[in-house]
Amino acid sequence: MKKLTTFLFTLVAALSLIAPTAMAQKGRKAPPKPAAVKVDTEASIKALLGEYTMGMTKAEVTLKLKAEIQKYYDGLMAKERTAAGKDEVRGRLKTALSKVNKNTMDFTGKESSWNTSIIDDQYAHRNNESMIASLGEDQQKFFFFYNDKLYKVFIALPAEQYTGFTFLKFQTTVEQIYGKALEEFEEGITGESELHHLLWKSSGNLHLWAMDKTGVYGNFILMVLDNPTHEQVLTSRKERGVKVAGFVDLGINPIVKTVTDKPEPPKTPDMAPPKDSMTPPKRR
Repeated sequence: MKKLTTFLFTLVAALSLIAPTAMAQKGRKAPPKPAAVKVDTEASIKALLGEYTMGMTKAEVTLKLKAEIQKYYDGLMAKERTAAGKDEVRGRLKTALSKVNKNTMDFTGKESSWNTSIIDDQYAHRNNESMIASLGEDQQKFFFFYNDKLYKVFIALPAEQYTGFTFLKFQTTVEQIYGKALEEFEEGITGESELHHLLWKSSGNLHLWAMDKTGVYGNFILMVLDNPTHEQVLTSRKERGVKVAGFVDLGINPIVKTVTDKPEPPKTPDMAPPKDSMTPPKRR
């Protein structure tokens, strides 16, 4: 949580470097740009992961998440001066801890609200895949597992911090932290080639993606993958004949969503989790 906060502050600082100065806006010559800083992509990606490492089990990630949550609310508790205020924080802590378990999912083919959410293109059913969603008051982070081993961390950055940003502007900012990105293109729902994600490769197995999901969900995304395991997951999906939960069958209808071999969408569009569970981010 602290690492993510540090990253967000770094982005804000980097943004100030790409914004035109008041002098330039008035037609006066702007000061020279600072020399380019050599970027250690490997170290930067690991810093984004913080204390989480690829290969951790769901049980290990759960313990770390609960410890982070406890620390966060302990900080809030220390600021409270009244008994009523402390009781209110304790209640929020209890709810947050319980949601870690309720937002732990094994993707076995059951209908779920996650199948039409911001992460519906990140997993497939019936392929030994699972997830823990950490939807706290200060972050949205999703941990994905294959055979109970962590291989992907998906971070939805706070939309309010990037109001007015284009993806190009976001790219320019992030490149100051991770270096020049590779642009990866895929066929879109119209059949045309579209930018799918930006890619940074570390000197090891870690890859970093940046994606633009502002059109539907309002978020820019950063995602760290253990690439060899990611390739195994893709191969396994192909061998099993399963698709991601948000798969769009271009040969039928670009609006139809197919979840594995079930072509019918859920009868209730939102299909919200139980009231005492954390609702996934909704479409805008």
